[in-house]
Amino acid sequence: MNRLVYASAVVIFLLPCAAPAQETAQGKLTSHTAATVASAPEAPKQEYLIKFLAKEVENGRVINTREYMLHTRAGANASDSAQIKTGSRVPIATGSFGGNTSTSLVNTQFTYVDVGINLQCYRIQLFGDRVSMAVKAEISSYDQSVSTTQPVIRQNQWEGSVTMPIGKTETIFSSDDVVSKRTLQVDLQVTAVR
Repeated sequence: MNRLVYASAVVIFLLPCAAPAQETAQGKLTSHTAATVASAPEAPKQEYLIKFLAKEVENGRVINTREYMLHTRAGANASDSAQIKTGSRVPIATGSFGGNTSTSLVNTQFTYVDVGINLQCYRIQLFGDRVSMAVKAEISSYDQSVSTTQPVIRQNQWEGSVTMPIGKTETIFSSDDVVSKRTLQVDLQVTAVR
């Protein structure tokens, strides 16, 4: 009987040391999961240069172009993202208080609005010779032609998924300006970085 208890104790102490354990999705440790994780190499991530061209077009002729570039990666996990944000903060008076007498001061409260360019790419994935991604583009500007006490902000915003051929430029968003005969368009080009 002593031999049976001794043999059982040896097996119990040796089993946890047989292979490194790894936690599974259910929270239990298994040596099979550890072997699978250790042998699976991480998928390489391809690097890309993404170029945005924001164009103002009038009567079929480009009258203004702004170029924005970012460097990002695409991988199997689709969690990579990139963003460009540039512009100014415009103060807008939202209220005032004080000034009950002729000698007291009036305090004005302000809210600040971001004006400029905000470009985001996320869920970037490679599919053969094409790159798929979700894109959000927001272009806003302060309209100085309107004379009011509060600023007028012109805003164009687009969001959607695109699949781009590598190395080619395509228009992904386009909209007419509501106060002029101009069109605002965003072109996108994706180039593989070697």
